[in-house]
Amino acid sequence: MNGPEPALSPAAPLALAGTRTETPESTPLLSVCMIVKNEQEHLPGCLQSIADVADEIIVLDTGSTDATRDIARDFGAVVHEHPWQNDFSLHRNQVLALASGEWVLSIDADERLEQESAGALRKLLANTPQDVNGLRVQIRDFSAEGALNYTTRYPRLYRRIDGVHYEGIVHNQVHIPGKISDAPLVIQHFGYDLDRHKMRRKFKRTVSLLKKQMRANPDDPAPCFYLANTYSHYERHEQAVRYARKTIALLQQGWRSAGPFLPVWHTLASSLIALQDYPGARKACDEALSHKQDYLDAWYLLGRIGFLQQDFDTTGRAADRYLALHQKLITEKQGAIEIPLHSVGREHVGFFWQGLARESAGDIEAAVAAYKKAVTAENAGYAFAIEMIHNVFELFGEQSGLRAAQTACGRFGQDADFILLLAKQCARRDLFRVFREELFDPGLRVEGSRLGALGEALLALLQNDHSRAVEALFTAVHDGNAASVAVLSRLVFSSQIDLPPAVEAEMKDGLQAAAILHSAATIIDGTFDGRNVPGLSLPAGAAADDEIGLMYHLSSILINALRGEIEEMLSNLQAACSALGVAFPETFDDITQLKTILIALHAASRDAGRSAVSLLAIAVGYMLFSENIDVREMFEAAKKEDAERNGPPDIRLRWYLAYLFGGRYFTNTPAAVTATETVSR
Repeated sequence: MNGPEPALSPAAPLALAGTRTETPESTPLLSVCMIVKNEQEHLPGCLQSIADVADEIIVLDTGSTDATRDIARDFGAVVHEHPWQNDFSLHRNQVLALASGEWVLSIDADERLEQESAGALRKLLANTPQDVNGLRVQIRDFSAEGALNYTTRYPRLYRRIDGVHYEGIVHNQVHIPGKISDAPLVIQHFGYDLDRHKMRRKFKRTVSLLKKQMRANPDDPAPCFYLANTYSHYERHEQAVRYARKTIALLQQGWRSAGPFLPVWHTLASSLIALQDYPGARKACDEALSHKQDYLDAWYLLGRIGFLQQDFDTTGRAADRYLALHQKLITEKQGAIEIPLHSVGREHVGFFWQGLARESAGDIEAAVAAYKKAVTAENAGYAFAIEMIHNVFELFGEQSGLRAAQTACGRFGQDADFILLLAKQCARRDLFRVFREELFDPGLRVEGSRLGALGEALLALLQNDHSRAVEALFTAVHDGNAASVAVLSRLVFSSQIDLPPAVEAEMKDGLQAAAILHSAATIIDGTFDGRNVPGLSLPAGAAADDEIGLMYHLSSILINALRGEIEEMLSNLQAACSALGVAFPETFDDITQLKTILIALHAASRDAGRSAVSLLAIAVGYMLFSENIDVREMFEAAKKEDAERNGPPDIRLRWYLAYLFGGRYFTNTPAAVTATETVSR
């Protein structure tokens, strides 16, 4: 390891491999300047992105305790050290003073210069008119999953001339004398997806510095503005609203026009939406539009508010305007982004909202066309498609949901993860027959699915290939999905796969849920033997009134009755009645009362749309009162109806998909879609 270099020692120009080497008398074209601290994870990617375009890389380290300095030196950077002074501008000005190039590129360790931009950078600088002293580049912020969070423009390139300097101890701003133009360059930012400890530390540091700056300049809206953004980013929405409104108050006092502070209304509206103050959020959007009628984010948020309130007229108008502005932005490219924009790249959501508005108006053809645009848009993934289908089902019912599903299958029908989550959506709605006959491709194979062998097993079961499913299950035990395999194998095949005790403990809830569903399935198909079934347990993650909880109580009623456990039976019966709103008698002294209550539970759960629970309730009644003609006829009718809607009686697989797959009982599967809010963000 090299020894530390003198603090803020003069920096010598470097000639890096693959770059233009300057003659001793000439001035280097480009200096890359950075301030860093403990950036060993991000720094290599950043330096790799600029290594072939920089004449010198100057790094000011403010106290790293990891390998940051060594990594920088490995890339040929000149590293200087200075203790952190709680002032970003101070350190940016220090490193700027060390540069010797004609131009300076300021970049952070958690950023990358886009490859296409790197290829064009040196030629662009060489051809920039002499009266232009600064160049705004596009900054694109990405999540850890690769989704675009927002985009903006900022002058990251500037000539090294007198008067260039930074101000602001945090969220510092560069001041460049003279003309600033836009450049067709992109810097990608990845820095907001840190682990919880680092995020908390970054949050506390940022808030502390901003409050210090606010105390020093109480009439300046900038620190209030950035505090509002910081609190919103970390989901402290009450504080975000407070500082957003304080920012607006300072602007209204005449300190300056909205200008670069226009996004404060986006912050305000977003936080009010999170607090479910939709009227307040609408007002914030309207105020933003009074300052700038073509403000993209305000129209997007108006669409979101309309969606959340199921006001589809508002949703449709806002989506139409958002999509028109978005298209204009993409077409114009240069100079179109004056402020941070959070809704760039979300046109798939805009098309989805358009579809809802057309559906609400009864224009089915236009709705389907909009859904198609939504799922074929560049940023639409299979998870978004599932969310769209879920929402259409919830908002407009079965036929509309199936139309959306058929549209999405046009793009994702060969995606195993999409198909399995679609199977879950259909299984929960008693549409399994439609899924298998109209949506599922029997020839589908798993290629690149993150479910691996578990996905192969599920698809094999859907294709009625049990031997391939068993083979895949045993492969999956060694493929990182042992816990999920345990649940699937014990439910569908009633088989044991030996697992380490730690996995058994981890999967306690999942295995208990599988046991409940297995018992319920055997009750329905007539193979249940309550005397040889171990007692069931309600999983910790289940509620008494959800499907797993109700199936637990109904199955336990039968087990208790067959074993003569009257008190336990009555306790489970009362819990089921309470969950479904069925009256429970004050006294229970006649076995026929049990029959009457089971019939009532069957009817109540059917009316509530809980078909699986309804079928199980009457199946329990049939097991106990098979000689009763009414009970027998109700049971046969319920089985027939279930078969008509769901096809062959592979009820275990259907219930696995509906209630366990992608749910809260185990990990390593795609997350279930359970709320209409997700797709609107």
